[in-house]
Amino acid sequence: MEMMLSLFRALFRSHTYDLRENAHLRLGLVWGFVMGLLTVGLAFAATRIGAEKDGSGLPLAFAAALFLAPPVLCGLLSGALGTVWNDWTSPGKSSGADSRLIETGTGLYTPEYMMHQIRHALSRVARTRKTVTLLILECQESVDEVPLRLLAKVVEPLVRVGDILGRIGPGRLLLLVQGDLPCAFCVIQRMGRAFHQDTHLSLRAGVARWPQDGLFPTDLLTAADLVLKASWTAIHAPGCAAGMPAFSSSSQAFR
Repeated sequence: MEMMLSLFRALFRSHTYDLRENAHLRLGLVWGFVMGLLTVGLAFAATRIGAEKDGSGLPLAFAAALFLAPPVLCGLLSGALGTVWNDWTSPGKSSGADSRLIETGTGLYTPEYMMHQIRHALSRVARTRKTVTLLILECQESVDEVPLRLLAKVVEPLVRVGDILGRIGPGRLLLLVQGDLPCAFCVIQRMGRAFHQDTHLSLRAGVARWPQDGLFPTDLLTAADLVLKASWTAIHAPGCAAGMPAFSSSSQAFR
């Protein structure tokens, strides 16, 4: 029953009908096309069996319906299966990724894969009241690969199950937080303290939330980038129990 409900819900997801991203949809359409040809061929052959048949064959409209039905049905079913499969296998951390999705030098998800995950997350929550938060992280002192790997090593144990950490550009990490994040400042503060304790380097971060800061991936990334570049005056969310005096000016980094 749960599987049937998942397939039904998948029919209303945009990813189900994305030919570029959903390989199962393409496979279903191909098999449906083959089945349609076979069905029409068998139907035409059947109309010519028996002495009582006049050999006139099938009506054109009926033959077209027989041909079109298998691709549509197979495509819908296979596309829905692809969406359900992607949901079930969507990784939470970089350690379980396919090697094609990971940079060999840093061991992090590639920027292309992270953009795909952002689009997938937004399509998943578009019809719900849930939210998605993007955190862009970078080392203040350097954009080299070594500090970036150290930052990823420090941040990864703090990533919740279901969230995704990867690379989004030169010297930058992206943490995709799916679901509620009561106080982004608390999360960044813990990361900054752990990073500074291990490396004596400073962490800078930018935050953007869907839908408050944008509806599309590029809007969210731009908003988070603006916050990062301004080294935003960090404040706890209203009502956060861990509320404390904010860091001072825009030049202050998270430590």
